[in-house]
Amino acid sequence: MLWRRGLFRLWVVISVLWLIVAGAFATMDWRNHQMPIEPQYCKEIEPPERVANCEKSQAEGRVEVASRRQITVAVVFAPPLVTLVLGLALWWVAIGFRPRPPAASASR
Repeated sequence: MLWRRGLFRLWVVISVLWLIVAGAFATMDWRNHQMPIEPQYCKEIEPPERVANCEKSQAEGRVEVASRRQITVAVVFAPPLVTLVLGLALWWVAIGFRPRPPAASASR
């Protein structure tokens, strides 16, 4: 039985399924949280006494949406990568317990 090949193929299949499902949810989330207008456009849509508050809230909104999008990307891509790294580490540990093959005799 070829465990290494089988486990790698299992990881590929599960990762692709994860990326499809999580990517679909991330796309819906991405569309629901659009970037607010640029702060410099507040002067065109707000009365002069409210421009400072508008610019501040727009800048904060842009930072919040950008950080939310970064988290979404991390949630989509981190689980397959972490699983791969953990699998490789466990495989490396497991092969460390294999007995060494007997040394060829040097008396020939």
